[in-house]
Amino acid sequence: MHPASADWERVQVRNDDSVVLEVRYGGVSVVLPGDIGMAVEPAVSAALGAAGWLAVKAPHHGSAGSSSAGFLRSSAPCLAVVSAGRSNPFGHPAPEIVDRYRDVGARVVNTGRGGAVVLETDGRRVEVWQGGRQVAADCARRPH
Repeated sequence: MHPASADWERVQVRNDDSVVLEVRYGGVSVVLPGDIGMAVEPAVSAALGAAGWLAVKAPHHGSAGSSSAGFLRSSAPCLAVVSAGRSNPFGHPAPEIVDRYRDVGARVVNTGRGGAVVLETDGRRVEVWQGGRQVAADCARRPH
């Protein structure tokens, strides 16, 4: 989904040059946005197709410079996975970002608190596991 081919090679790579992937299986979409910030999020939102169930890995580990309100309203994720180490020196995830995901109805799981996250799907139903226990399942999609 991002970046465009002509933009890829730079002398100094920036967070906004992160590769953004959308993985789809049936009606389930998982968005992996790397370390993009708010400047790139509108283009990613515009490229997302309709999905029955959407999970997003919180951009840039849930930093305050990512996960804009517009990105979250347009993508309407069911699940947000924050990939950040326990007690990391950057304070990720930013509390206001966690609140922003919760405000749009997303279940938030944090690898720094519960370890690896496993998402299982058959393309219709979804189960999310962390630490050997189920932490989330199907959610009702909200209109974009």
